[in-house]
Amino acid sequence: MISKNILLTCESSCIVCICQNIVIKFLYINKTVADNDGQRKGVNVMNRRFKRFGTGLALTIGLMFLSALSPPAVSASSTVINKVNTSSKVVALTFDDCYSSANVNAILSILQANGIKATFFIVGDAAANNPSIVRAIDNAGMEIGNHSYTHASYTSLSYSSLVNDLARCDNVISSITGESTRPLFRPPGGAYNSSVLSALGDQGYSRTIMWNIDTNDWRGYSASYIYSSVVNNISPGSIVLMHALSTAPNTKYALQDIIDTLSSWGYSFTTVSGLLAGSSGSYSGGSSGSYSSSGSASGSTIRLGSTGTAVRELQQALVNKGYSLSVDGAFGPMTQNAVISFQRSVGITADGVVGPVTWSKLGTSSGSVSSGSSSSTSYPGLLKIGSSGSSVRTLQQALANKGYSLSVDGVFGPITQSAVKSFQSSQGVSVDGIVGPVTWGRLF
Repeated sequence: MISKNILLTCESSCIVCICQNIVIKFLYINKTVADNDGQRKGVNVMNRRFKRFGTGLALTIGLMFLSALSPPAVSASSTVINKVNTSSKVVALTFDDCYSSANVNAILSILQANGIKATFFIVGDAAANNPSIVRAIDNAGMEIGNHSYTHASYTSLSYSSLVNDLARCDNVISSITGESTRPLFRPPGGAYNSSVLSALGDQGYSRTIMWNIDTNDWRGYSASYIYSSVVNNISPGSIVLMHALSTAPNTKYALQDIIDTLSSWGYSFTTVSGLLAGSSGSYSGGSSGSYSSSGSASGSTIRLGSTGTAVRELQQALVNKGYSLSVDGAFGPMTQNAVISFQRSVGITADGVVGPVTWSKLGTSSGSVSSGSSSSTSYPGLLKIGSSGSSVRTLQQALANKGYSLSVDGVFGPITQSAVKSFQSSQGVSVDGIVGPVTWGRLF
């Protein structure tokens, strides 16, 4: 930067000198035009005046060139936002990548049927290869943000490569929609550092949008898992991360139940920009070089759908005891099965939920950082006939523990529905065969 400034200064000085010489030559009156001494003296006086005038003019022109050559003022770094601090029950659903037309169209259909606006962070490569996807999202009135062109990790790119990749994505999307993706950017893989944030700010992307709830749907998890990861961690101002990818085939199946449950709890939905507009500038974000992809909250209980540090510690503790599972910080079906197996082996309630008793049996006092919600509305999920997966097995096991005769097979069929209705009737609650917050509360 210093050498660049010195070069600019030298160039500008040269420009001033050149301009001065041009002006003075143009205005200089040759002395040979005057033979008379008096005339010569008068001409010389005039020459001096012209020289002063020419020098001033040259300096003015030189300053104009200097201004044009000077580098622009440095922009503020992009602000990282994980969620918005608000007491209003409003959240933003976001969908990344958008390579799958089938999943994008299914998601759009559900959002439109419910009158919901969401934010899509589109990869430029996906937009270039299938402009109709972008057009459909735009025509549906959804918000679009920049998710890079190549989905490369921006922390590994040079400044010029980053700027070029960012511009390529914006150019292809704006050529389809007629609007820039600024100021919203979501970093591929959630990776950023201070250099990335500075470069983003320079390019007009003042908001780096992260999330506080990660569904991990791209891993191919079930609709039940995706659903649980959202409803068990939701809080006002949440930003939910989902994907429109072929590797996330179950997101579209979980979406309607997510909307139904959160709506029943009094939540409404908006775009990221809508969420920010109602925040009065109060955000929760990460520091440079780090980020959190979990929907964490204070507490010591974690369950299916939880993510973060406590889950990784749980998984490591289980691995140390001989269980085979990945230490990835995502409490999925494999982790739940390992927890249930461990709980049975030590003679405690085998419900797949890790609380103080399970932590104690594992031999760790950790779990102080949890991805489970501190809200009393946290439960395995909204279930009804046709549902399947680990949450249904949890339901069936709970009913079996209460004396109902049914198979614990993870399929919510007529027999499970009959057992649910019978249980609801015995508890004096609405008998509809649907397992929501009230029924879950009575079961546990």
